[in-house]
Amino acid sequence: MILVPREFYESHILLPFWRRSPAWPATFIPKGGMIQFALHHEAVAVEARALRAAVETRWHAFRGQLARTSVPRVMARRRDAALPPPGIALGKPRPMSAWDAVKVIVPLIGSVIALSNVLGLWATAGQTKAREERRLWAEQERQREEERRKFDENVKRLEKERDEYFRRMEAERFPRPR
Repeated sequence: MILVPREFYESHILLPFWRRSPAWPATFIPKGGMIQFALHHEAVAVEARALRAAVETRWHAFRGQLARTSVPRVMARRRDAALPPPGIALGKPRPMSAWDAVKVIVPLIGSVIALSNVLGLWATAGQTKAREERRLWAEQERQREEERRKFDENVKRLEKERDEYFRRMEAERFPRPR
């Protein structure tokens, strides 16, 4: 863990939220006026001892200096120096091990299989049976609604005929004077 002043963090490290990784909150932890920075050796593909030695060397080199407006940088390098190429922290990245590849590829394959199932590209026997049952239930519900609509129409027609019949009977029985 490395502690840096909040001002340094905000001016040199802090990224806009859309550029931060999901691990950002676990990597940069506020501690009062300081920010605790978890530097993981796996992330830069070096051994933990080598990373610690590099951090301590830089700390000893720059600890007594006043705060700078920019991060100290090496402007020139000797070609014969055994330094890593620019952009690579403390050496070449190690190749992905077989186990790391399995940890990435297996969940990816599972996600593709699940997504293809959700999209309906394939289905299990149980899913096919459940879909058929839902289709039958929907068809039965549609038929019940159609029968209910016809029944209601018939009831309204009969009520109308009954009312018309009673009006005629009343008109015949009690004729209105003219």
